[in-house]
Amino acid sequence: MHVHVVMVTLKDPADADRCAEAMASMAGRIPGLVALDVRRNELAEPNACDLALTTTWQDVDAYIAYKTDPVHLDVAAVVRSLMASATTLDHTLDHRPDHTLDHRPDAIDGADDRVAP
Repeated sequence: MHVHVVMVTLKDPADADRCAEAMASMAGRIPGLVALDVRRNELAEPNACDLALTTTWQDVDAYIAYKTDPVHLDVAAVVRSLMASATTLDHTLDHRPDHTLDHRPDAIDGADDRVAP
């Protein structure tokens, strides 16, 4: 599966609901879109964005096709009219059974053994 994340900073944070609703409107309307999640920022950090959109796709080909899908193009026009800037991140979702998420420094391959958990 392919995951596409968009973090948006709005020209006016008061437009967050409008932007989030536009993003969420894509759910169930684009082939290959497995999951869609829109989140508003909850903490007023200096470098924080206003919204994050995370979409999960059957594969990278479905994501590439989405870029020219009319539903996406309509939503992108709304979002672009409201945003000051955006940053994206794309990655492959790894479902290997041996893949575990452990953020302790001693759990990272090659971590310094002297670091206490």
